[in-house]
Amino acid sequence: MKSIIISMLFLFTLTACEKEDHENKAITKKDLLGKWVNLTEIKDTLNFTDSMLYRERGVYFYKYTIYDSDSLKLDYKGKYKIKVSPAFLKMNLNPKKDTLEIKDLHTYFPEKNGDIFKKI
Repeated sequence: MKSIIISMLFLFTLTACEKEDHENKAITKKDLLGKWVNLTEIKDTLNFTDSMLYRERGVYFYKYTIYDSDSLKLDYKGKYKIKVSPAFLKMNLNPKKDTLEIKDLHTYFPEKNGDIFKKI
């Protein structure tokens, strides 16, 4: 009996994960447009336009491209004329499309804490 319950739980978990992954595969520019606030550092904001991403009220800005419908390429074009290599980062958008996770964004210039943003 225990093995049947464990098997059912495993299958349910596997099905739920597959559904979540499938939902994340359809991220479009339209989903990203607008202003997002960092849930770790409230002063850190992202503002997506059709082709540019502005961070912290435009102090830092990047040309961005969505590829594979769940990944983001950032190319720094900001005010500080420094050499920063492009970043290729995975994204997750919740089903309500109001919470965005950009994995490892905290490691890309200017290295602010937090990878999860809420749409405002």
